[in-house]
Amino acid sequence: MNKSNLEYQFYYHRNLPHYQPKDGVFFITYRLAFSLPQIILEELAKKRKEFDKKLNNINNKEKDKQKLIYNKILFNIKDDFLGKFKKGPHWLKNKESLIL
Repeated sequence: MNKSNLEYQFYYHRNLPHYQPKDGVFFITYRLAFSLPQIILEELAKKRKEFDKKLNNINNKEKDKQKLIYNKILFNIKDDFLGKFKKGPHWLKNKESLIL
């Protein structure tokens, strides 16, 4: 039986592990108006196609392991770029946007 997405769960796992203690304080991040430049997206798509070709020759268990590793690498590439990019909007530097 599948749990409803809205049903309380202390722990669940999608791309990252999620812990939701009852009455806990949560930090929520949003990706507001900024996105990766098209050239970066194209390069990542090219790497993804190359990776998918390599997966054709391995068994399913190893495929799952390699996909997880690859997705972590892609996440780190994107996160690193966004962390170093200085020209995008800097919402958290605006004190008004920090007030809830």
